[in-house]
Amino acid sequence: MTSTTLCLHGGLDAPAAVRHWLLGLDGWPSEQRRDEVALMLCEVVTNAVLHGGVGPEAELRIDVVSDEHGVTFRVYDCGRGFLPPRLDQPHRGRGYGLFILDRLAHRWGVRRVPGGACVWFEALVDGGLRG
Repeated sequence: MTSTTLCLHGGLDAPAAVRHWLLGLDGWPSEQRRDEVALMLCEVVTNAVLHGGVGPEAELRIDVVSDEHGVTFRVYDCGRGFLPPRLDQPHRGRGYGLFILDRLAHRWGVRRVPGGACVWFEALVDGGLRG
């Protein structure tokens, strides 16, 4: 098992920065799976910025734990958390981020942490990842 913590500036540039970082990791079983995980992570980071109060002056923390079966991402923000909505289908007039996350992640959830909230998700990636 390997773990790392990625800290970067929040704000509107954060999703692109985290995508660039993720695309540099080795060990993806396919480009499609890499792109799916990148999409999930960017959606969660975007929500942390837009709804969780992680502006450009704030630090965005992402914990990543990888083992032989997959990878877990934990994205921390300053928000109060939320109850995961019912995601049978996308809701008109709202983003598709959580709908995408619900469809592509093995499991995901939200929990309160000191000073904010953590949105986490697990992605199955046989063999783990290397940075």
